Amino acid sequence: MKKIFSAFLLILIILSMFSCSDDVTTDISDEEEITAQPESAEMLSEQIGFDVSAPATAKDAEYYILNNVIAQINFSFNNILYEYRSSKIYRGEQLHKKNLDNSTKSELDINGRATVELYRDQENGTVAQWYINGTAYSLYSVKNASDDAVIELCDLLIP
Repeated sequence: MKKIFSAFLLILIILSMFSCSDDVTTDISDEEEITAQPESAEMLSEQIGFDVSAPATAKDAEYYILNNVIAQINFSFNNILYEYRSSKIYRGEQLHKKNLDNSTKSELDINGRATVELYRDQENGTVAQWYINGTAYSLYSVKNASDDAVIELCDLLIP
């Protein structure tokens, strides 16, 4: 009986260690809930807790807060539609929610301010992602934008 109790206790301890792991990631469902739609980048930044904005020359900017932790700005720049997201909680595919083709990956340095990873997704869109001071950023172009166009925009977005 002692062996059974000891084995049960050991299993319980192991399971509790795995449940407390720091590597656990939170999944975002496919049905994201827009919890807020601020009217400006300033209001978005204030509500989300860090600075995020579209370039001054962007057109038709719309601002969203998703799941209380993701800032999203949809806008048009040089006649290309973009979705710009940032979060201190989510990064990579959890942030931009695109299936990337790793064979298309390239890395570019933006004047020493950040290293941007560029990918193509399965729909032939372009995804750029970078990380600065604990915040993850993702820029997605709906159609296949050239690397030069995405890098030009990243240069404007990265402080």
